[in-house]
Amino acid sequence: MDVLLLSAPVVSVVRPSAALGLLQATLRRAGLSASSLYLNLTFAQWIGLDLNECLAGGLPSHLLIGDWFFAEALRTDRIRPVDQTYERERHSALDKAGIGDLDALRDQYAQAFVRFAAEKIMASRPRVVGFTTMFEQTAASLAIAAAVKASSPDTVVCFGGANCHGPMGTVLREHFPQIDYVFTGEADQTFAPFVKELLQRNAARHGAEFSLAPRNGVVATSPTRDLDELPVPDYSDYFAQLSELEEHYRVRPSIPFESSRGCWWGQKHHCTFCGLNGEGMTFREKSPSRLLDELETLVVRHAIARMAATDNILSPKHVANVLEPMVGEHRRAQLVLRD
Repeated sequence: MDVLLLSAPVVSVVRPSAALGLLQATLRRAGLSASSLYLNLTFAQWIGLDLNECLAGGLPSHLLIGDWFFAEALRTDRIRPVDQTYERERHSALDKAGIGDLDALRDQYAQAFVRFAAEKIMASRPRVVGFTTMFEQTAASLAIAAAVKASSPDTVVCFGGANCHGPMGTVLREHFPQIDYVFTGEADQTFAPFVKELLQRNAARHGAEFSLAPRNGVVATSPTRDLDELPVPDYSDYFAQLSELEEHYRVRPSIPFESSRGCWWGQKHHCTFCGLNGEGMTFREKSPSRLLDELETLVVRHAIARMAATDNILSPKHVANVLEPMVGEHRRAQLVLRD
């Protein structure tokens, strides 16, 4: 396999990764073999679905308990001892949530899951592995990446996602040698050409310079201008792996879709409390016809009508040209505003 894309714990299992779905589609369109492995689904199987969903979204986000769970599995002296104030807050939050001894569960599962994940990844013999990181996926991703590198030093490890934007990506690359390349920004139109050039370079002309010129392992990308050029995301691996979950019947999944990026309001009046669009405030939107076709394609492909938007803000054009036609034509898609 050319590329294996990875969604590590700890994150909810109720929907696939919009980032992985889009990257998988772009890689395959470029003629590369690519699949997605949802390790967060496997982790939910290990610790229980309810506990996974609580860790992923039911606890105070500033405590980063999902990252805490895998921090010691990193085995690095850069991890500082946890202070007592944090420990008191953590135990208080766990008590309020009705969670028992999470320390014992971490001792039982964290290292074992990292080893299992690395073996699962290497069974596919990928030439490149790509981790998407957002919310509390960073520690697990780093620990699993280190295990992959220990097993197969020649496997190229790439990181991207919200937790790699701007200086965060640079710092991750500087401090964690298991990362070969980190992508900061929108990699939709950069990752596939990069991988293709990387594989050709390694096979035929090792030592040649990259045309994309990563600086110290950091690939700075440019915002995608025309969203209509992007392929329809491929979520087939998520649904196949979800069906193998013992309690899959309890999961009511929704399908992520993207109609726009940036914020048309923020371009005029940036809200002082918002930090969502640090490097990509410029508003870009899909054409109404493309969006309607994409929604219909995803609904038919996966036989699920629940759609969850990734947008920061709804385009005024889409109210009249997308939402109203959906109602008027009795389309099957159902937009999920809250779960």
